Amino acid sequence: MTYACSTMPLAATESPSAGAPATIPMLFAPLNIALATAIAAERDLGHANVFDISIDHWLREAEMSWDAVTDCLRDLRGADAGRLEDAQLMAMADLVSDVMGCEEIGAFVDAQRAVRAARYRLRCPGLGPGALQATQLLRQCHAHLSAMIRMDVFTPAFDPDALPDGTQVWPEAC
Repeated sequence: MTYACSTMPLAATESPSAGAPATIPMLFAPLNIALATAIAAERDLGHANVFDISIDHWLREAEMSWDAVTDCLRDLRGADAGRLEDAQLMAMADLVSDVMGCEEIGAFVDAQRAVRAARYRLRCPGLGPGALQATQLLRQCHAHLSAMIRMDVFTPAFDPDALPDGTQVWPEAC
């Protein structure tokens, strides 16, 4: 015997096409995977010995994994944000791009503050499966961003000539 029933949206914020796969979460999940791979590759490099013969392989692996992160970010920028959850995912992708693009100490400190402030926006509104999936993706990405900040991979080098107030710095202090 077959039963037929209709399904309704769980909340007012859930779109009627909630069963259809969303583009942004499908592109954001590979970004999280690429970030995890890149962080693991950088940690491997941190424990490597300069005289180890496999260091070239680890360097290539780290470069390829950061290239994969950049490719994922490029794909996300080209996608259309059509759902309520997509805006928060796109904002987190912009934050990843900001952290990776820091070239000055001031920009890096601003990115650190933005990552710390983002931990209060890690829950998407709504009760549907799209909101729950987006919340999990945001939390994973925030954990990866926090690890990136702690690893000092994107920390710019200190340039004593770039001090805005003309203060002299001893070369031994750098």
